[in-house]
Amino acid sequence: MSPIVLAAGATLYLGGMLNAPVFHRRLATGAVDAGALLLELSLVLSVTFLIVYLLSLASRPLFRCLMALTLLCSAVASYYATFYNVVIGHGIVESVFTTEMDLINEVAGIELYAWVLVLGALPGLYVW
Repeated sequence: MSPIVLAAGATLYLGGMLNAPVFHRRLATGAVDAGALLLELSLVLSVTFLIVYLLSLASRPLFRCLMALTLLCSAVASYYATFYNVVIGHGIVESVFTTEMDLINEVAGIELYAWVLVLGALPGLYVW
């Protein structure tokens, strides 16, 4: 598969599908109008395409590892953004790395593992 096709597919999956619940919620609550949301979606897809395409230019084994890791991390972020209405930013990422393991085990249930398996690990296996 060519790098452009792979980057386009990963872009639609990462930038579009995994963020679809967030975009839908923002549109349904009236937080933004449709034009602003369309602009935001196009920016998200453009930046995602750029990142994935640059990753695809690396060696094939390195790309596979980085893409699988990206898919897993994106699936986790999508789960929390979808079910807990959280915007993943610098503060959230920093708090994850400074939190006690007991607290992490409380918020990581079977639903999270199933979500990551279906939306992160299976696409990661496809890339591999």
